Amino acid sequence: MKPFIMFALVLNACGGSSDGDSEAPGETGTSATEGVLPELPNQAGVAYVAHYLNNELIWTRTDGPAAVSGGSMSLAGSTHDVDLDAVNDRLVVVHDVVGQVDIYQLERPKNASSAVTEPVLTASIRPDLTPLFARVDAYHQRLYLFTIDGNTGESMMEIYDDSAEEPSLLGSFAVPTSAAWDIDPVRQLLFIYDPADGGVHVHDLFGDSPKELDGSPIPFNEWYPEENSWAFSVRNLRVEPWTGRVFAGRPQGTLSELMAFSYDGVVPGPQTAYAQLADMTSVTKLEDAFDVSVSHEERPYLLESHGAVADVEDELLFVSGRAWNGTASTDLVLSMNSDLEDLGACPDQDDGWCWLRSYSSGEPGSYLMAEGANCVDQTNNVLVTTTVDLEDGEGAGQLMLFSYDSAGKMSPMLKSSGSNPVASVYPVDAVCH
Repeated sequence: MKPFIMFALVLNACGGSSDGDSEAPGETGTSATEGVLPELPNQAGVAYVAHYLNNELIWTRTDGPAAVSGGSMSLAGSTHDVDLDAVNDRLVVVHDVVGQVDIYQLERPKNASSAVTEPVLTASIRPDLTPLFARVDAYHQRLYLFTIDGNTGESMMEIYDDSAEEPSLLGSFAVPTSAAWDIDPVRQLLFIYDPADGGVHVHDLFGDSPKELDGSPIPFNEWYPEENSWAFSVRNLRVEPWTGRVFAGRPQGTLSELMAFSYDGVVPGPQTAYAQLADMTSVTKLEDAFDVSVSHEERPYLLESHGAVADVEDELLFVSGRAWNGTASTDLVLSMNSDLEDLGACPDQDDGWCWLRSYSSGEPGSYLMAEGANCVDQTNNVLVTTTVDLEDGEGAGQLMLFSYDSAGKMSPMLKSSGSNPVASVYPVDAVCH
């Protein structure tokens, strides 16, 4: 594990006293208290999509009977990552090429028929290192930026105070170079996969320095030891705070599956660190519907697993992946319940999986490719998936929306013309507001 390097910390913003005499939680004078989970934010019915190969931001309505292309605008450059602050209605956009992170204020439409107001730029951050990924903690007013040194390849996690109009840097610490990471903003936890040791490291972000929790790292590679010609890897690690679960895709040929575990869901109260109440020693591996111990010739199997997004209200999980459609390897979505059982979301299709396809006048056409950029509007029961044109580097992508019911049954949600909403070149990420 790399050593932590902290600097320029504002103790008062992190729970310490302004006179510099604060004491660490759990030491003399501070009692640990339990809190409660916040309510799930109500969603506005708009999906925002940014692109890797151009500077366009587009948005699509998800709050009506049909998909509606809501509009578009130009950004500062091509996008590497986006994140949503659903509590304060803000969009964070990471521009790696121009080395800038922009924060936009969003406005909720009054109803499904009203127009979407164009996002308004409110702040910009230009870190010294190249920004790649961002996560917003709306409950503690923190912004976490994953940055990388282009010369050395070393990665840092930068922490910003996000309570003021202009975010200010509080500190940074070294992290593994990994695209598979996420935060639990309710409990102030960082989960990050380290390819060097095959484990998911978990850090408590409360206070004036991150603390790796007992029971960390979680031995992902040991939990999934099966080998084939594909290397073990972890894709799209996502934390679900309301259920205390972590999900990731295992893209490993016929060994592909969903990787998942649960952790202690205790919620720290004010001025309390998660480490005072729990750690990672009680983590439980969760088995999914794909039993890779059985030969793939005897079971349904994926060729890649991209990851998953959850609908907490209906206790559903939507897993995106790639499989053989009979003539080629293309992309699909399947729904699972809380026990991670496959629900057969589209029973009229092979294996009950929902294949991503181009539609014209309501009829399915060519199969589509994707890389797991998706989001879920659980207020309106709509899943948004993005697709890319992997054959034509300058070809436009598409969005494929699915409406679903509480039992996990899915059906294409098309435009009134019977087609999919159109994206631009290489839609890299989507968030549902």
